[in-house]
Amino acid sequence: MKEIRLQPNHEFSNIELQHWPKLFDSPACKVTLAADGNYYLSACRFEKLTDPTEVFKSEKKLKTMMHAIFKIEKPDFENLVPVDKENAPSGYRERVGDTLNACVNLVSPSGVGRATPVIVTIIDKYHNGTPEARQERWYDYFLDQCNDWIDNTVVFEALDYFAKKTVSLTLRQTYEVVKRDEGGKYRLLRNKWVEKKDLSVFTESLDRFDMEGHGVHVERLNYDYSRPIMSLSAAQTFLAGLLKQWLEKKRQTYKLAAAQVQAKYLSNKTNT
Repeated sequence: MKEIRLQPNHEFSNIELQHWPKLFDSPACKVTLAADGNYYLSACRFEKLTDPTEVFKSEKKLKTMMHAIFKIEKPDFENLVPVDKENAPSGYRERVGDTLNACVNLVSPSGVGRATPVIVTIIDKYHNGTPEARQERWYDYFLDQCNDWIDNTVVFEALDYFAKKTVSLTLRQTYEVVKRDEGGKYRLLRNKWVEKKDLSVFTESLDRFDMEGHGVHVERLNYDYSRPIMSLSAAQTFLAGLLKQWLEKKRQTYKLAAAQVQAKYLSNKTNT
């Protein structure tokens, strides 16, 4: 099992990471705080990969989705400031049972090192007896895909935008993905995901120059600046609620499509 050491990639990452073990604790995507004081990420999507470069590409996309999901689950969390640390040394360790038998450090695409096998203490509850009963969470489906196909969907596109630093532009980009996929803002209203008044305030607020971040339209002299406006944090919270409802629908759509494909496969196999 590959365990990737999570590297801080934004100003408040150490604070955020404290929440991740509770949020991400499914057998297929799990964050643990190890005895060495570091946080490690394990996921079924890593197990089929042997090239360290590919492992870290997969980890980057998975971590992007996890960060976006964290912002949805905790929309009042402090506005995060990403810091580019793409070139920072990182690594993962491989474990067989309770034995840590290999460490791989990615210094460059060809830089791989192996460590002497050591025995370490396992603090992960899933390695100690029977796992505790756990309720499935709405985001498990997206994170637990072992073949990475979710990375090439509109779901990842929306989460990728939402994971970025919260400014009006990234909020608008996220909203536009959801609106386009659903078929327009009136579909959002018919789904009863948002109220018309709240949606109007949200979209108008993103255009204003007195909101944090950059507006997307030029200033209009006749614009009524006395109209209600959302703060950046309120806009993030509003969009988090909309995004969660859309993602729950996408989860059901993907599950249904997979079931139909499986049924068709079984039918064809029976008829041959």
